[in-house]
Amino acid sequence: MCCSSRKGSGGFKALMFGMLVGLVLGLVFAPRPGSETISQVSGKVTGKMNA
Repeated sequence: MCCSSRKGSGGFKALMFGMLVGLVLGLVFAPRPGSETISQVSGKVTGKMNA
């Protein structure tokens, strides 16, 4: 019952702030765009299936 004993929306604000920080860091440190990553991964899976 760690979170239910808190009163107010302080926990919600902290959660939203953490999610925002995670999103920003993910965008900043992403090695390549999502579509490029998906095509690379699907190419590796297809290559393993054909081998």
